[in-house]
Amino acid sequence: MADIPSIQIEDGTVFRTVPTDLTHSMNVKSQPPAPWTDESLPDIEPISRNEKNIVQAIETRLRDYAVHHPGDTTKKFWPRALFDHLLDRTTIELIVEALLDRSKLAIAKGTSVEDAKRHWINRIWGCRPEEKGSRRLLALLILVGKEDSVQSFLDLDFDDDSIPLNESKYDFGSWRKVELDGLESYQRGMKVPFLSTSTIVGKVFRVTLEENDIEPWYRTSDLLQRSSLSQNAGSISSTAMQLQAMTLGAGGYGEVYKIFMHPWQHNFQEVLRSLSAHQNHFALKRLYTTNKSTFERETDMLQRFSGHPNIVTLLAAITCKKILGREEYHLLFPWAEGDLLAYWKEEAKPRRTHENTKWISAQVCAIVEAVRFIHEPGPTMRTDDGKNLYGRHGDIKPENVLLFKPNGVKVLVISDLGLSAVHREESRSNVPGFDIPRTPNYRPPECDMAGRDGHISRSFDIWTLGCLFLEFVVWSLDGWGGRQEFRNDRCSPYINSYRTDIFFDIMVVSGETSKYAFKIKHQVEQHIKYLHGHPDCTQYLHDILNIIQTRMLIVESDEPRIKRIRAPELLQEMKALQERCRDRAYCLTKCPQESTHTPHLPVLAALNRMALELIDDNRMDICLEKYSGKTRSANLRARSP
Repeated sequence: MADIPSIQIEDGTVFRTVPTDLTHSMNVKSQPPAPWTDESLPDIEPISRNEKNIVQAIETRLRDYAVHHPGDTTKKFWPRALFDHLLDRTTIELIVEALLDRSKLAIAKGTSVEDAKRHWINRIWGCRPEEKGSRRLLALLILVGKEDSVQSFLDLDFDDDSIPLNESKYDFGSWRKVELDGLESYQRGMKVPFLSTSTIVGKVFRVTLEENDIEPWYRTSDLLQRSSLSQNAGSISSTAMQLQAMTLGAGGYGEVYKIFMHPWQHNFQEVLRSLSAHQNHFALKRLYTTNKSTFERETDMLQRFSGHPNIVTLLAAITCKKILGREEYHLLFPWAEGDLLAYWKEEAKPRRTHENTKWISAQVCAIVEAVRFIHEPGPTMRTDDGKNLYGRHGDIKPENVLLFKPNGVKVLVISDLGLSAVHREESRSNVPGFDIPRTPNYRPPECDMAGRDGHISRSFDIWTLGCLFLEFVVWSLDGWGGRQEFRNDRCSPYINSYRTDIFFDIMVVSGETSKYAFKIKHQVEQHIKYLHGHPDCTQYLHDILNIIQTRMLIVESDEPRIKRIRAPELLQEMKALQERCRDRAYCLTKCPQESTHTPHLPVLAALNRMALELIDDNRMDICLEKYSGKTRSANLRARSP
């Protein structure tokens, strides 16, 4: 941890006596507190009216209590709460009195000194709704020794929104170079953005930072996670960032940093408190896209979904202007200390209790309800002409399910709607599968299909939910070790020549040219059978396994028509199981059973262009399993364009 004080002053450093990070090693000294962790405002001596030079005393106060940025101590600023503390109304009164005494503020003809005093105080403070106030403008002029010119700015209707000041706004011809240099140095610290919850329901706070603006946060670590199509989900550590880099359209990725925001420069405390999330730690996602309209669409979509208790809340959308007119786009989220994958690993041997089973059932329902809301958001998602819009998540996996603890109760929240898309009813299933970035282990078979069956619909999410819930059951019975064994068991060669742990196989149809069949992996079917026969399996787990196997992990076909369950019906099914979980025996009585499920026939389907190219490039036709039995049929098409 860097040896940086929480408040730095001109002639020294202020340290708090209680460190925030203690070590048990006798050979290592306790670390000083992390920057900005002390949320208490400083005790300041009130300035007396008898002070010889009131303005100079206030200038000293401003300099002494400036907050220095840990990333660059030459950057200093005055957070809103601190500024309001330093320049309260009483202090403004003292400054106005001093300027009136020096005849630097005018007294209108026919008005008393008291009336003039009241006028200038109100003008600087900003008493009416239409007035922005000019306290920061006044403070800036005090810092550069030009407080006597404040009226010339006010007469031109300057206020705090006029900062930064430049020659296009004001004639600085009489200013000395040292004063102009001081102006340039200090005014950045007077316009640091205050991040806030939006005052408009259903909208998030949006802010733009200019190239040289000071950010009211600092990174507490280096890059935590960068998107990668080849990422192995099983290798993500428990400290990895939970909000995976999202995809915006085709190929636009992002990276996530953990940041600490100054507690005096945001008002997200209530939202974060409701999640039992850290009050000042945030996840800041920088997007790789440079397309402003894409960023706007993604922000609009995320803010519409943010009202759900089991969908991560988007707090702010931030645009950072860079050199040559370039812009960077960021999204701000609450920081979660863990995700579902990390939780499974941490709780390597889960306790089988009634409360734990009820918790699993409740969280399964909550996740399904969140997906249902994404799929059918209702009146929150409509076009300008009133037509309903429908969404999908597109990247459900344990790393994208965050763990919060509001009121001490563990709650799972879906994050990273980065592959999400929102469509009109008539086009909601018309996204080609080969355009969908591939989550390595949970991706559904339609990602490799051509024709209509290779287009991505909301059932994409039902498949990935089935994968997630199956691994949830594996973990509940066999812990983290069992989850890893299951993952290893289902690894087999894929069309890219690598061994992968996806849940389906592609087989070559014997005697046919360029015809392939899709099926659930034999290892997956066998593992579900094993779970039914597990000595600790309960009726609740049998029931959820049956839903997963018969309604979710399905390769869809037209003849016969076999489709995955839709989210609203799935929610009803899971809620029925949750209701039964009130019964202790239903949750805890061990009742291993032999599975009687008959696997569906494989589905005959054409491959899309990308899949065919992978097979051709890697000569996988000779490696894939051959199949000559009966099949179900999908919509067969020739090679996709």
